[in-house]
Amino acid sequence: MEAEPKRVWRLPPCPAYDVEGMESWLTDQEARGLRLSRDGFFAGFAIFEKREPSTARYRLQPAEKGKSAWNTEDGPSDGEEEMSAAMGWDYVARWGEFHIYRCADGQARELNTDPRVQAIALDKVRSRERMNLISLFFWPVLFLGSVAVCGPLLCLLEIGLWRFLLLAAAVGTSCALSLKTLSHLRRLRQKLSTGEHLNHRKDWRKRARQHYILSACYLALTIAVVGMVVSTWFDAKLERDMIPLSNYTEDIPFPTGLDLVKNPVPGSYKEVELLSYYNKVSKTSNPLVPYSLHLRQLGQVALEGGGEAQVALIADYHEAASPGLARELEREYHQQASQHRSYTPPSPLKDLGVESAWTYSNSVDFATVVLRQDCRVLKVTFHQSAGDARTTAEWAALLAEAIR
Repeated sequence: MEAEPKRVWRLPPCPAYDVEGMESWLTDQEARGLRLSRDGFFAGFAIFEKREPSTARYRLQPAEKGKSAWNTEDGPSDGEEEMSAAMGWDYVARWGEFHIYRCADGQARELNTDPRVQAIALDKVRSRERMNLISLFFWPVLFLGSVAVCGPLLCLLEIGLWRFLLLAAAVGTSCALSLKTLSHLRRLRQKLSTGEHLNHRKDWRKRARQHYILSACYLALTIAVVGMVVSTWFDAKLERDMIPLSNYTEDIPFPTGLDLVKNPVPGSYKEVELLSYYNKVSKTSNPLVPYSLHLRQLGQVALEGGGEAQVALIADYHEAASPGLARELEREYHQQASQHRSYTPPSPLKDLGVESAWTYSNSVDFATVVLRQDCRVLKVTFHQSAGDARTTAEWAALLAEAIR
């Protein structure tokens, strides 16, 4: 019984769309005793079998159909494969948008004798690559749409600067690679359409190092993006960036829920847990907004006049890198508020001693105040369920005093 040939894995020295380079490289590997296996490629690596060196040739043919959720077939149609076999060319594997054929007969005619016909066949690959580029542009368009709705600074605060830059690098790199592919295929088609044959013995070593470096960088970027997406999902699911308010030891630079209650009984405040959402705080930083604090608080407090009140507070505090960025944050908060379906136009709050102060409400009971002073922006939603509650202007004045 013949032993299974030993397998060897090699990283191709050129991209799949470099038809001439791939044909030359595979032919050279055959001459060294490495025959491309029927398994073809896996995770970007070519799988070879150790055989006796031979002079077999390899050719790449544009695939009739692209791979998709609706078309998972790698190989050519039965008719195409039979016709190629009759000419002495055996189908081996698929690589990208191309089918790879091998011919051990040095006297067999070429698969393509008319370059112009080959140019027409290449158009299908170019069309699929154009559609791929259009689909890639969907993501930046979607992101720009989100930015237009939420505002660039608020999006940046939500995503994080480094996550944003990593995603932008990944999308930009993918678009650049797709454009490079289209450019190469266009030049290849122009060459074929003039009647010039492909160079099946192209020097693939010339750009091999550059391709390896670019492939390593793209792989590292892909791994980083996948890791970032997974960690972001877990962070959001487990709220890893949120610290229990009772464990937060740093100063909070604005009044919290208890500070805004009128006539509370000292020492009577206690936290109320609701689906683990409230009574947490997170602190973030980036070059545009060096200090941000997000606080969610829900508690119960006894009142001096009798009875108890439930107190809810959600606050976002920012210290921007410049007054201009603070004004942009305030503008985006205004824009964000106006998109709520129960939005009512904001009302200015006067005589608070800050550069800007306004309030709005998205429901009957919950008022939101936005204050800006120099580089500082504070947005607070506050609600007290019972007792003699302060007016919005009164508790806004306490907040304004803290950021002046």
